[in-house]
Amino acid sequence: MGVVENYPSPTYLILLLITITRLISTVGKTEQWKALLPPELEIESLSQKLRNDPEAIEKVSRDFGNVVHDFPAAVFEPSSVQDIVSLVKLSENSSVPFKIAARGQGHSTRGQAMARDGVVVDMARFRERGNGVGIRVFVDPLMGRYYADVGGEELWIDVLKASLEYGVAPSSWTDYLYLTVGGTLSNAGISGQTFRYGPQISIVLQMDVITGKGELVTCSPQRNSELFHAVLGGLGQFGIITRARIALKPAPKREIQVMLQGLSYIPGFYYEKNVSFVEFLNRVRSGELKLQSQGLWDVPHPWLNLWDNKMSACIPEEDVFYAVGFLHSSGYDNWKAFDAQNREILKYCNDAGIKLKQYLPHYSTQEDWTKHFGSKWGTFLERKHQFDPRMILSPGQRIFNNN
Repeated sequence: MGVVENYPSPTYLILLLITITRLISTVGKTEQWKALLPPELEIESLSQKLRNDPEAIEKVSRDFGNVVHDFPAAVFEPSSVQDIVSLVKLSENSSVPFKIAARGQGHSTRGQAMARDGVVVDMARFRERGNGVGIRVFVDPLMGRYYADVGGEELWIDVLKASLEYGVAPSSWTDYLYLTVGGTLSNAGISGQTFRYGPQISIVLQMDVITGKGELVTCSPQRNSELFHAVLGGLGQFGIITRARIALKPAPKREIQVMLQGLSYIPGFYYEKNVSFVEFLNRVRSGELKLQSQGLWDVPHPWLNLWDNKMSACIPEEDVFYAVGFLHSSGYDNWKAFDAQNREILKYCNDAGIKLKQYLPHYSTQEDWTKHFGSKWGTFLERKHQFDPRMILSPGQRIFNNN
């Protein structure tokens, strides 16, 4: 007759960890208490980095979409990359691992950066503490090399400002710049310029990634290439990006007349607005600030983004395809109507044989995820077992757990 082992739940383990660390700070760092914690963790600082107070929990239980609300057991505010490594190792080494999600600006729309009953890593607080990689720009005109080493927690608006001080900038952007580097690279990073410059994942030269095994790995197309390609567009399933090396180019100069040469237009339909490079790239910000002042920013956003290959990101299997966005804002009482409309659009496309992929995908069954990834699903699954075998990272995507 077999022996039944009853392991504590992941939530219990997290709360026990918080309780123990607070007891340590109260009654002293005795060997008895130390023995209860993994040796790789810095006991002295844990109580200051794991929070489960209502304010911290509430902050990370919602996102820009304001449709899904999942409460974690705790919020982790790291002071270093090694702190995050230790947290993931703790979960990976536990009899029942707890889920972990890295949260940047919380600009997901369906709870993708949440971890119900798990731990949310607050990358925004990590950025505020300034102990990460930061933003370091390297310029060598003689060799024609321009790149920036950027922490995954950094914002693209700050990457733009830092690189322009050297007269260079990334070639690919998102339309909204107050997003984290790690966040957009985990999805793809697209904008109205993607048709010309490609998504942001196409300008990455190298990364440092914390895998679901708690290993800090440097990867590139030449080194640990399997992890490199898995993480880019991988929806956070294979690792947490702590550094990305971004390719830069000389920043464009405004030469309007040169750009207009050879173009014809109908008189009366010509429109010109003279703005700086920064103003053009940061054009969404003014609209955001206006909506915030009117109390219309933090409302439900039942968005639907569609795409009409080594990396994990999925696109339609067509030579030419389009990105279509239905960017709804709604009240708290009518967002479900927009959500139903989104489902109706998807059903129509499916019935009509219109090939599409969701950008920022959201599905409720693994069957739908398998269909989404198509021919890439087998590789995606293999990479998950390789880099996060205990299914710890990014549970909010609901790819490998549907609760």
